[in-house]
Amino acid sequence: MNKQIVGIDFGASNLKVIAYNGRKERVIKLNKLQSKGAEIPNVIYYGKDNEIKIGDRAEKELDNKNKISYIKRKLELKDWKCYIENINREKNAQDIASDIFTLLNNKIKENLSIEKFDSIITMPVCFSEVQKNRIKKAAISAGIDVKSIITEPFAALFSIEELFEDDGEKIVVIFDFGGSTLDLSLVKIIKDDEDIEVIELASVGLHYGGMDIDKGIYENILYLKYKDVIDKILSESKQDIITSKGLSVEFVNFVNMAKSLKENIFATDIDDDDEMEEQYLDSLGNFYEFGLTKQEIINMFEKLGLKEKIIEVLDELFENSDEVNKEDVTIVKAFGGSSNIDYFRNILSDYFGEDIFDSEDWESEEVYTAIASGATRYFYAKELEEEYNFEIHNVIPFNIGIEENNRYIKYINRNEFYGFETLYRPLFIKELNKKQYLLSIYQSFEDIDGVDIDDERVIFMGNIKLTKELYSTSDVILFKMKMLEDSILKLSFYEQKENDDIVLIEDQFLSIGG
Repeated sequence: MNKQIVGIDFGASNLKVIAYNGRKERVIKLNKLQSKGAEIPNVIYYGKDNEIKIGDRAEKELDNKNKISYIKRKLELKDWKCYIENINREKNAQDIASDIFTLLNNKIKENLSIEKFDSIITMPVCFSEVQKNRIKKAAISAGIDVKSIITEPFAALFSIEELFEDDGEKIVVIFDFGGSTLDLSLVKIIKDDEDIEVIELASVGLHYGGMDIDKGIYENILYLKYKDVIDKILSESKQDIITSKGLSVEFVNFVNMAKSLKENIFATDIDDDDEMEEQYLDSLGNFYEFGLTKQEIINMFEKLGLKEKIIEVLDELFENSDEVNKEDVTIVKAFGGSSNIDYFRNILSDYFGEDIFDSEDWESEEVYTAIASGATRYFYAKELEEEYNFEIHNVIPFNIGIEENNRYIKYINRNEFYGFETLYRPLFIKELNKKQYLLSIYQSFEDIDGVDIDDERVIFMGNIKLTKELYSTSDVILFKMKMLEDSILKLSFYEQKENDDIVLIEDQFLSIGG
């Protein structure tokens, strides 16, 4: 097979791209400053004369007003946009993501010496369908052919070759702790000779990641520890006060220093109380030295209750599955940059037992490219695999409902399988007339029902416009809802006739976020 499949891990902190042709993987080298080509920072810089840089080259730019990091987080916001001075233009998050994808597209084609490829892009479990659609639109507008978008932990699953080697049943937990989210997936794998069934039983997410840890280290440790020095630097700063992200330049620099200290501490075998130091250059050219210990970071984790929050999410994963308990788990795999922190891996060891997950045996080398790699293998297994017969079932990681009397009414439960169809539900003609036969669809990641439609936990997905002229009843019609695997929501509308026959009147389809 000569078809090139490309997995794009559009991470909050880093970008990773892997190509796969059914036989061999190839890491896409994204820029010349990359020693191994495994990842680059998800940072974009808009220079003068239409020059655009991403990755390390962008991160090294000192002009913070025209540099944007963590665009993935901005895609979560309803109306985020910023003015970029060097290009004299305002851009929203989708525009900026599209610019990043454009440069990725060029690098992929250059590396592979091809003009066309199929791509699979990954996203967090707790990304809404609207956010998912924004990523997809950004990639498509950059000229990338997007075949599928899947969740990050489910993609990582397919990078683990050992899971598909031996016959029998395995219960697997994927723990993916990245830059912006913690995502978990509970999967059953059944292999019988050439037949492999992959069933995602549940998925959950926590909106907290490495960038939150970095910000917390600065605010809760470094600033309190060096308050007088930092206040002096801030007061004397000649830097522009506000960046394109709406933050002070010095704040961004201090958070980046916190990130660097954190990564060095957990990448080095030092005692918990040994201080790791780093120099800081302020805008006046003065050097300062700041120190941080592993124990100080751990104390912050304890104070923030991160262990309890992670255990709560792990418990929720199993509560959402009727099939298995944590005692049934046979394999646990940890991915994502924040899994480099042994404090979090130790939580997994305590929760599942060291015979299931041994924190000390964890290999950090495989975590960075696993999601992009797994994305390519997922698509290959689903669409192109010839040696094995793969049957793959994903779950819906959110609830789906409609607006009734300004309230969110849930119809599809979280962690139902894609393709699940509801029973018949009533819609009253009186209410449809009030809204000119417009039906509003919403989703929520929390198990809520009957709350106000303006509740921040409720996310608008789109509208369905029924064809009023097709309906003869003056009382009630029936409908069913079905979420298809290609992010299309199908709604079927019926009338019940006098002889009690239920007759299909029309099908409507909602392209989520479109």
